[in-house]
Amino acid sequence: MTLRSRTGVDIAKRYPELSSLPSALAARHAILDERLSLWMKQGHSNFERLQERMHVHAPSESLVTRIRVVYFAFDLLYCDGYDLREAPLLERKPAVATLALYIRAVRYADHQLEHGKELFALSEQNGLEGIVAKRVDSPYVFRSKPVLG
Repeated sequence: MTLRSRTGVDIAKRYPELSSLPSALAARHAILDERLSLWMKQGHSNFERLQERMHVHAPSESLVTRIRVVYFAFDLLYCDGYDLREAPLLERKPAVATLALYIRAVRYADHQLEHGKELFALSEQNGLEGIVAKRVDSPYVFRSKPVLG
């Protein structure tokens, strides 16, 4: 298994801190909805600093140490032959958790029911970029064509 972007580009060498992700998943082939974020001690992300890593094809150890990325897994769209996009979000979310993403640079983004407005207000108060919000009964709809193969 390889680590690929939504356009199908192999990005494993760009993010060596995520190199164990494909082998750590309890799946041979999976498509996850995720976000890469810069790991900051205060819990804040910094997109401008993340851009320093985005287009570096073989980052130095120093750059990886200085600008550590974290992979936030939000949703599971495909797993070992099963297209999960039509399943409601509340059925897909537990499937993400069962993939056993026990890697330091990977976080499972849990779903909080009925607290979206409060969580968004809290993110604003703490200077965060925002939250990812999805309807619990919604299927997954791609904004661009995914690479399924």
